[in-house]
Amino acid sequence: MKVIHTVLLKLCIEKKINLIFTHSWEGGHPDHDTANVIGTNIGKSLKLLNKTYQFPLYSGRRLFWWFFRLFDAYPENGCIIRYKVPFQERIKFIILIFFYKSQIKTFIGLFPLYLIHMVFSGEQIIQPINLKKFSKRPHSGKLLYERRQMGNFDIIKKNYLKYINWVN
Repeated sequence: MKVIHTVLLKLCIEKKINLIFTHSWEGGHPDHDTANVIGTNIGKSLKLLNKTYQFPLYSGRRLFWWFFRLFDAYPENGCIIRYKVPFQERIKFIILIFFYKSQIKTFIGLFPLYLIHMVFSGEQIIQPINLKKFSKRPHSGKLLYERRQMGNFDIIKKNYLKYINWVN
């Protein structure tokens, strides 16, 4: 995470980035939560926390087994901001999914629900970053990635805290 932070920070400075969007802290996939930790700390390093946002993708909060819910913003993550994506943009996003060949297995499960959401709702949800969250699990109960045996939050959290202490 330190290497990624260093490279992203340099790139953000070079490109004069002044707005950051990252995955939400939601326990759906360990990579997504890690992206949130790094994105939040990049925002902090650049003094852009007031312009750093998270977007929900998928999680298993209040569900069991491998079931998941798309675009489920957690009120405890902060104010929920919703906006309508123009229809032409939604079509473009749907088409772009087919270019992520490495994610084909994931999209087999996500695509039907994503398609329905994009065609009928078309809502993008974002929330301001919440710095207080890293000391707690994204939600009570087993996280989706724990149920899918893709990681253990308590072990992953130790790495997050080492990284956060390094940044600070």
